[in-house]
Amino acid sequence: MNHSAYFERFLEKINLPSAKREKIVSAHNLLRSYLKEYSTIEKIYHDDYLQGSYKIKVMIKPLDGDEFDVDIIFEFDLIKDGEMMTPDQIMDKIIYALNQNEKYKGKIEKKHRCVRVIFSEGFHIDIVPAHYKVEDYEGESVVYIPDRMEDDWDDVAPDGWSRTNPKGYARWFEEKCSDSDGLLRDTVKLFKWWVKNKFGVSSKVKSIIISTAVAQHFNKSDGKIENAFLETLRNIKKWVDDAGDNIMLKNPAFEEENFTRDWSEESLRIFKSKISTAIDRAEKALKASSDENAVDYWREIFGDLFPSVEAMKSYLRAENLKEAAIKIASTSSFVSPSGQVNFEKGIPVKPTKFHGEDLQ
Repeated sequence: MNHSAYFERFLEKINLPSAKREKIVSAHNLLRSYLKEYSTIEKIYHDDYLQGSYKIKVMIKPLDGDEFDVDIIFEFDLIKDGEMMTPDQIMDKIIYALNQNEKYKGKIEKKHRCVRVIFSEGFHIDIVPAHYKVEDYEGESVVYIPDRMEDDWDDVAPDGWSRTNPKGYARWFEEKCSDSDGLLRDTVKLFKWWVKNKFGVSSKVKSIIISTAVAQHFNKSDGKIENAFLETLRNIKKWVDDAGDNIMLKNPAFEEENFTRDWSEESLRIFKSKISTAIDRAEKALKASSDENAVDYWREIFGDLFPSVEAMKSYLRAENLKEAAIKIASTSSFVSPSGQVNFEKGIPVKPTKFHGEDLQ
C-alpha cells in the first residue's frame, strides 16, 4: 500500500478550503482596519497581528458543528495617569466600538481572554487585547494579555493579566519548520485532526499544546508522512511517560508560561491512553497485509474522512484522466486502428479550436 498517497489525499480533505480561507482573510482584514481606526481605540492603539493556528499555518477545517477560529492580538498602551486598565475595561471599549458597526452589532461575545466576533459563514474571530512591551525576553517583546480565570498563574503581571510572547512563538515555530519540507506542519495537522476525532470536549487538548509538543518532539524519519506521524507519536508518549504526574510544556518563547498548567490528572490519563492506542493502530496499519486492513487501522485513528480503498481508487482514476486530457491537449496524439489514443503512431488527431465561444 502506498500509505503516503492516502495521507496526501487525507490532508487535502482536512485542509481549510480555499473559498473559506478567502472569506476569513477578507473578514479579519476588514475587522482590523475598522477597529484600529475607531476614535477611542486609535488613541491607544499600538499594533495588531495574527496568532494561533492561522498564523503558523496549521489550520484544518472544523468538524461538523464546530467553527474555525482566528486569533488577533491587538496591542495597546493601556497605562493612563500611572494606572493600567483592567481587562474588563479594555474589552468593554472594544465591544462598544464594534457595536457601532452594523456588520458586527449583535454578534459579539465577551470571553475570559478575548472579545469574540461571530460570522455566519461558520467561523469566529477572537480579538485578544494586549498591553505592549512590558519587558524583553531574549530579545523578544513580552506583552500582557487578559487572564480572567481563577488560576491567575502569573504573580508578576497585574491582577487579571498574564505575560506571553505571541510574536516570539510564531518565529520559533517557523524556525522549527524551516528544514522539514512542510512535513512538520502536515504532522501537526494530523495530530490536530486525531484530537478532534478522538477526544471529547472535556478532555480535548488545546491547539497550542499540540503544535508545541509536535514541534518539540518531531521526527522526520524517512521523510514519509505516515512514518513521521508514528515516530512523533512515540516521542511524545516517551515525553509524557518520563514526566509522570508533573508534566510541563513551557512556552518556548517565554519559559515562565506553562501551556499544560490547566491539565488535570484525568486529562493526562486520557491523553496517555489515547496516544498508546494511536501508536498501536499506526504500527498495525504499517504492517497490514492488505490495503483494506491498513485503511481500517488508519480510520480508527482519524475517522471516516481518511480515504477508503474504493474512494482512493476512484480519486486516482479521476486524476489519471485529468493528466491524460492535459497531455492530449498539449502534445501530438494519434488514434490506432483499434481506436486507442496514443502518443506514438496511428492517424494524427487534429487539434480542435471549438470550445463553444464561436457558436453562431
